Amino acid sequence: MFKAMERNGQTQSPAPFRVGIWCDYESAIRPDEGIGVLVYNLIQGFLRLEEPLEVVLLVRPDDQKQAVSFTGKHARLRILSKLDRKPAWWTALNRFLKRWKTWSDRVHRRKNMYQERIRWFRDYARNTLGNAWKRWGCRPGSQKTLGLVLAGVGLPIFFVLLWVGYAIFKYASVTIQILTLPIRILDQGFRWLGQLFSSKEPNSSEVAQMHGCDAWIVPNVLLNHSLPFPSVVLIHDFASNHFPEQFDRWYPGYRERARQLTPLRAKQAALCVCMSNFIRDKDLLGVLKLAPSKVRVVRSAPPADLPDLDGPLESFLPKFLRRPYLFFPTAFRPYKNHGALIDALRILRDRHEEITWDLVFTGENRGYLPPELQEQVLKCGLQDRVHVLGRVDRRTLAALYHQAFATLVPSLYEQGSFQIYESLQAGCPVACSRIPPFLEQCGPMGEGMVYFDPNDPGDIARTILDIRDNREGIRQRQNQTSRVLWNRTWDHVARDFIQVCKEATPMSMPSVPEVFLFLQIAYDGGVWETTKDLMRALVEINRERRQLTMTLGVEEEQKDTAALEALAPDLSVERFRFAEISNKDGEWLLGRVSKSGPENPISRFTFMKGCESVALRADAWLALVDRFPAPLLTLRPYGVVVYDMIQRHFPQSFSPLFFRWMKEGMKPTVRDAHTVLVTSTATRDDAIAEYQLDPSRIEMVPVACEPHRRFSSLAIDPVPRARAPFILSVANASGHKGAEVLVRAYARLKKQVRGHVPLLVLAGWRTDALSPSYRGALDDKYWIRIRQLIRELGLVEDCDLACLGFVSDSQLLDLYQRCAVVVNAAKHDNGSFSLIEGAYFGRPLISSQYPAVESLCERFGISPRFFPIDDDASLAVMLEQALKEKPVQGDDLKSIRDRLRVPELSYRLYAERIYRILVELADQGRKERLSRKPPAYQPETRSTAA
Repeated sequence: MFKAMERNGQTQSPAPFRVGIWCDYESAIRPDEGIGVLVYNLIQGFLRLEEPLEVVLLVRPDDQKQAVSFTGKHARLRILSKLDRKPAWWTALNRFLKRWKTWSDRVHRRKNMYQERIRWFRDYARNTLGNAWKRWGCRPGSQKTLGLVLAGVGLPIFFVLLWVGYAIFKYASVTIQILTLPIRILDQGFRWLGQLFSSKEPNSSEVAQMHGCDAWIVPNVLLNHSLPFPSVVLIHDFASNHFPEQFDRWYPGYRERARQLTPLRAKQAALCVCMSNFIRDKDLLGVLKLAPSKVRVVRSAPPADLPDLDGPLESFLPKFLRRPYLFFPTAFRPYKNHGALIDALRILRDRHEEITWDLVFTGENRGYLPPELQEQVLKCGLQDRVHVLGRVDRRTLAALYHQAFATLVPSLYEQGSFQIYESLQAGCPVACSRIPPFLEQCGPMGEGMVYFDPNDPGDIARTILDIRDNREGIRQRQNQTSRVLWNRTWDHVARDFIQVCKEATPMSMPSVPEVFLFLQIAYDGGVWETTKDLMRALVEINRERRQLTMTLGVEEEQKDTAALEALAPDLSVERFRFAEISNKDGEWLLGRVSKSGPENPISRFTFMKGCESVALRADAWLALVDRFPAPLLTLRPYGVVVYDMIQRHFPQSFSPLFFRWMKEGMKPTVRDAHTVLVTSTATRDDAIAEYQLDPSRIEMVPVACEPHRRFSSLAIDPVPRARAPFILSVANASGHKGAEVLVRAYARLKKQVRGHVPLLVLAGWRTDALSPSYRGALDDKYWIRIRQLIRELGLVEDCDLACLGFVSDSQLLDLYQRCAVVVNAAKHDNGSFSLIEGAYFGRPLISSQYPAVESLCERFGISPRFFPIDDDASLAVMLEQALKEKPVQGDDLKSIRDRLRVPELSYRLYAERIYRILVELADQGRKERLSRKPPAYQPETRSTAA
């Protein structure tokens, strides 16, 4: 790759990394549709990168001029074809023969299309007459007699006309065959010459070697040539495997070709890339059974080549589009589900008496619908309402988006949709299928995207009516929420592809060590809020020091990740499932990194399913929580964060399954960790006692809390159920958080205080399950007991207490500003941050007394009233006293806030301590990797997922 060369006594600069893009397929990869949009946007991203890089684009001989028109001329870009080293006459003749073949194929397709239509009309007429004859046969005698008389008169005339038409048709057919005989002979001759010339062209492997690229990107797996090494192949999906009957009807032979070529090319490639976690899990790891270490996910970005229009929209649009229309620009594929839109248009007309809109498709050829869809259009009586434009250029496409009433994307299966991006970019309301890839693609938009059931045309019709009723509101909401999508550009995609290409080269290793931080459990609030703040601070530090490459792995059900995904490319966010793998698969993975297995073999391990490639690529790991159902497979040096050891003090709050995890997974994983991070002296002592750890392996990293960063920039989101004044408890619904003692103390308070007692408000994860009116599917014995206790004590929901469940930061801001007192009733934890946040807002504070909370309050300089654990009588007395206090205001409140802003309590210092540990782990991991001889490259198809 980078080779220093001596020439004429001077040292030459390192040779640039050369990446090839293979676009020499049987059919053209057009820059303005499908895979071509990806390829040409990717090229522009490559050319904008500042690192030493050359791009080689290998295209069909006929496509060089077209490629230049889209990419422009650039010093770092070479556009080549297989015929570049042939004589000029060879190239010209070969180009003519291929153009002839293209024209001939187009004529044959048109001929087949017309023949198909004629057959359809013939079958339709035959079935119509047969059905009519049967219906007349069922009529009463008098009507049947009249029908027979009319048939006796009309049928001879009809048969004469039919005979004349048939004779004209056959005569015209024979005449055309005779007149076109010379052209057909010429066509066969030119096709034979074309095959002869093709056989004398160099094969693709020779071309690839001739251009000397460090790695080749193959944008379509269905390639008819063996892949040169090293190569990176894109597998967009394996849809033909999931819709076999439809593919066999629409594209005979395609499914069999895909079934043969896809596994073969995937096996030959150094690495396989897809653009969706769903496709990775479903097709690459699932159907194709590829080894996780061979799979990479590179997320796409919105196409950047949709042009701005400099004239009136009407000048770019077809003249026949006179009515408002619903738009779906894509090729006809079975999984694209065009038929659902046709049915939805019929439902709008028949059920809702709505005939406002036409339906506009693009497709490959103007006016052509696949026979199945054409039959559906005729059956629905929508011949004048469904338009097929064929291929359109990007300017026309932009105008069509701008003018469309809405874009609908009803796909049943695919890795993602450029149409969604393009429609949002053009300001056109868009709705799409509620399928995992689209939920993944549009997840950062939150509620901004409009979804429908692609298998229910009625739901599509209702969605169209909803857009009709609130089109401008939907458009504005999508415009606002889609901004996060534009944070990822093709520069980021290009940088990711270069990283993958460098990985695909033999003996590759990133110059900057990489760490993989992972949170294997999905959290709401608490640990997740701490993780978000930590990652933001780590990214800020790494931007200054550039000592690491960081990736965060989150459990696939984790919500609220948009803020961290917006930190790309400084932070990559990957989703995974923590799954068990067998001992045999664990040994195989250990062999891939040249590492021996544990001295005492065990039957199972846990590993990151769906994120294996990232974990294997990294030099070190950090587990952000210590929950492991089985031992972690130790492929890299790793650290574990231990927040608390509640199970040692209140085992009754945990299920038998947890203690099984504790014994089989957590203890061996923590014991084998290179570093254990604890957040308090109480947790450190507990961890040493529970895991029998050497104190020298423990790092004390007290967690931070910065209420000013969490709340200062937020707008209040009012919580109507919380009527001021009220008593506020912010905690989750776990048994150790003390909801029971809080409810009992509140009932005592009502008895011992005359007059009105403020509302008790419980907010936090699953606190809604403590409400007597809870009807959720998920339930717990402790929650049931609390609900029964509330009923026994005669407490009335929304009169005495309100169980809110998880609340957003904006809602929490409202609660803190209006509450009368903040209470922490936990039996044990790492210390409740609600006390710090309550102090920041000047609220009176009450807390149960245990070592971790005492340490936390001392560190942050706050002084709550303490009561003994589980002592509801003491808590009731303290509640009565606290309710008489006034909130801290003015200079006193400013003094408290200034004290909470000191650097010692900041996330910056917390993150710097962890950053130092990450650098040490990464350096150790890099030394281990360099000291081992990596395994020889062998394309694998084995999956490690259990």
